[in-house]
Amino acid sequence: VKRHTGFDLGHYKSATVNRRLSRRMALHKLSSLDNYAEMVRINREEAQQLAKDVLISVTSFFRDPQAFELLRIQLEKMVDETGRDSVIRIWVPACATGEEAYGIAMLISEIVREKGLRTDFLVFATDLDTDALAFARNGNYPDTAVESLPKPMRERYFEHTGRTYQVKKIYFNRDVQRRVLEIFHYALRTNGRLFLGKSESIELHKELFADLDKKARIYIRRETPGPSYAVPLRSRRGDGQMEEPARRGGPEFPNTNYKLLTAIAERYCPPAVVINEADEALHFLGELRPFLRFPRGSADLKVFDLVPDEMRGEIRALVHRCRRERQPQTGTVIAVTMDNESRSFVPVVNALQLDKQLLLSLSFEPAEKPLHSASERGTEEHRDNVIIEELEKELASTRQHLQTVVEELETSNEELMSQSEELQSANEELQSTNEELQTSNEELQSTNEELLTVNDEMQSKSYELSQLASDLQSMKESLDFPMLVTDQRMHLKHFNRSADQTLPKEGLQIDLSLASIDWHVDMVGLLPTIKNVIRLGKPNEVSINDDQGRTFNVRAMPTLTADGESHGAVVTFIDVSTRAAAETVLRDREAMYRLNFEMSAVGMGVLKRNLQFIKANAALCKTLGITEKELLSKTLTEVIHDPKSREWRTMLDEIVHAERTSMSHELMISALNDKSSKTRALLVASLSKGTTASTPVQINIQLIPLKD
Repeated sequence: VKRHTGFDLGHYKSATVNRRLSRRMALHKLSSLDNYAEMVRINREEAQQLAKDVLISVTSFFRDPQAFELLRIQLEKMVDETGRDSVIRIWVPACATGEEAYGIAMLISEIVREKGLRTDFLVFATDLDTDALAFARNGNYPDTAVESLPKPMRERYFEHTGRTYQVKKIYFNRDVQRRVLEIFHYALRTNGRLFLGKSESIELHKELFADLDKKARIYIRRETPGPSYAVPLRSRRGDGQMEEPARRGGPEFPNTNYKLLTAIAERYCPPAVVINEADEALHFLGELRPFLRFPRGSADLKVFDLVPDEMRGEIRALVHRCRRERQPQTGTVIAVTMDNESRSFVPVVNALQLDKQLLLSLSFEPAEKPLHSASERGTEEHRDNVIIEELEKELASTRQHLQTVVEELETSNEELMSQSEELQSANEELQSTNEELQTSNEELQSTNEELLTVNDEMQSKSYELSQLASDLQSMKESLDFPMLVTDQRMHLKHFNRSADQTLPKEGLQIDLSLASIDWHVDMVGLLPTIKNVIRLGKPNEVSINDDQGRTFNVRAMPTLTADGESHGAVVTFIDVSTRAAAETVLRDREAMYRLNFEMSAVGMGVLKRNLQFIKANAALCKTLGITEKELLSKTLTEVIHDPKSREWRTMLDEIVHAERTSMSHELMISALNDKSSKTRALLVASLSKGTTASTPVQINIQLIPLKD
């Protein structure tokens, strides 16, 4: 068992192991422990079954209520003693089918709920019995296992489905879901993929992941502005203090290259900010304070919230146009005061393709024609011209901006209309799908009810069949005569203990051919009879002898299907050895009686109740002077005449009416063919053995001539 399963049964109680060994040996009809040991040695499945039998998987919810009440007190203390950042871990070894593990989880959940805490806890359950552990993982228990729980607890932790209770699955709350998504984002590298299950989504952190296949719930990691989210796990330093996890920034670069590129960009590139698809700032380059306003408090790095109000509309239009056309977009000249000096800049938006992620750069580049200073304007006329020129440029820029806004609005309107149509179509599809699902659900419920009904019927039928099989087995074994049941091939299907002990020279086995077994009886001569019974569907009865001098009355009867077709035979063997011997003795006695009757010198006869002759021997016919044929048509009173004595007739009537069993009387008789001669004779009469007043009477008579 240890070699096949890894379980060492050497440390189990010997009494338990011995009981399980006896049970397995009885199931396989083995009487020798050596034979069973050989079976386990070569049969892995039997070794696994023996190990499973030794493992006792018996448990229930709150099996010892008093002990669990005391455990609840200790669990409450553990909850009170546990810090906010700690987790309670509970291990339930030898959990069997899981009732104890789920019960402890429900206890601690009740404690946390009643105290209004948010203490985290984990329950680990293990067991050597993999089948029991699989049952525990499924968490589906019959009514009888859960009905002992309080109703509020049943409703809180179980779903009642048909005749079973399913432990409710526990999903993360929204806060935990948010933290888990942050962990996933931290763990994934740039452009890493996230694959979620059907019950999960990224709705709580859309800024962290972009859709790759929304239907399949496959997403790609986005670069986030500023530092990434911290992993909500902490490690312990050597001094025993808890150390906060490191935080990770946006895109990863090797340190040397990153510093070098940053230095070059600071020296030669205009101030710029990198934007992701969610319009969030990922990276800042150069001095941007003259162009952007950085808010206080929590960081919300939406780029449109950072630019001044007067620039927001134009920059929004530039960003949308660049994202749509994937071409650089240039805005109008803006005046910015830097180092007490007015300078002119132009906002420029460029598309940056980083792997499969589209980023944008918003830079502020020096204008090719800066605004004229006051010292350069000279005359008032020149100043007016400059103002007019700037106004015209601003008007053109405004027109261009308005045109851009109009185009953006039209595009947005078209997109909104398209999205509205798609949403409407999707809504209709969802409604149709919902109706189909409702219909399917109703059909499933109906099917489930039918299955439950069929299951009940099958269980009832199974119980009836089990009872019937048990009754038939008991009836078969209670028979004190041998019985065999064969199929169409005349192979054994069933036999009783009496047949196994009486008929074969060695033991019987199921599915053996009758012709292949060494019998005590003449089975070879019996096989044609059984074959004809199966073929014709009619019973037959014969007598056979065995090699021990016994005689059996063999009756073969066909077994018929519901259609009346024969598909086998039932053969019974009734030991009639004693009866056969008695019949032989009786036949011998009858032969002897017949010989004595025929050859006797004394006249003998047999009468009916009305005294008519049934049988007469030659001596009686000679004494009475009549042939046998004539005598059989007459009565005793017709052939015997004795007017002087009526006493014999009275005694004979008493025998007829069973008032006496025998008589003898002396008479004077004459032969019918010579009435002149008289002979003295003794008439002896008696009832036949076995007759009574309620059965026909036969009377034996003897007519013995007497000498003077």
